[in-house]
Amino acid sequence: MDRAIDEVAGTLTRLGYRSGLDDPMIRTTVCELLLRNRSPRLQDLTDDALARLRADAGFAAWAGGRLYAVHRALAALGVATPPAIPAYGQSMPVEGVPAAWLDVVDRWFATATQTPEVRREYPVELVRALAITWLFAAQRSDEIVRLRVGCVRWQPDAADPAAPPVCLLDVPVHKTGTAFTKPVDPLVG
Repeated sequence: MDRAIDEVAGTLTRLGYRSGLDDPMIRTTVCELLLRNRSPRLQDLTDDALARLRADAGFAAWAGGRLYAVHRALAALGVATPPAIPAYGQSMPVEGVPAAWLDVVDRWFATATQTPEVRREYPVELVRALAITWLFAAQRSDEIVRLRVGCVRWQPDAADPAAPPVCLLDVPVHKTGTAFTKPVDPLVG
């Protein structure tokens, strides 16, 4: 069983799940699936077997997003087809957002490595702010999560008052360096 667990956890890590190797609930979910399927082999967790296991409402409710994650890993390993993205009703209408941006968000929603429950927790404004900061401020994801509200400020050009102000980003202290300020694309502000 350890080999099967390690294979699923390693695959989840390669798919971008942060907790693949460290999450004891992923290990428990894989064990439950194998035990309920009465086989220690991942190859026996076919589409039919997964459908039968998902039909157990108690198990599916207990496993939740972890069952979806393990199913994705099994699909990546070629054991099963990818799981269907759960649909919980109709999507909400969005107003005041360019169609091109909605296309990007829809593409992210369809291909992101997070479970659907986690994806639904992110408001569009937050996703947009993160994407713009990542693209135009040249910050890594671990640096972006440390940014504080109000970290963007505008500084007028002292030499040329008619010139547009410069957008500055205040980056906080991190484990290998001090706090600093850097000019960034005006889109960030």
